Amino acid sequence: SYQHTGQTADGGIDGTVIVNTRLKGSQEYCIQCKLYSKNIGVKPIREFLGTLSHYRNYHQGYFVTNANFSKAGKDFAADKAN
Repeated sequence: SYQHTGQTADGGIDGTVIVNTRLKGSQEYCIQCKLYSKNIGVKPIREFLGTLSHYRNYHQGYFVTNANFSKAGKDFAADKAN
């Protein structure tokens, strides 16, 4: 199931998805969507991770964009769990 929560000043979460699996049961994921004309760097990814852990108490999420991620952004995200 999906719930759209995004709006201006939404605190960094545009929606949530609940996935039911046999092995893990019900898992909830936060979704952040960005429409950018340039590569996504470290700052937006860091902000999303901060939102996941501090403001929403979620541990997993997806960062979705029409753009690419910079090398620094990829390196930063690769070092993080979930």
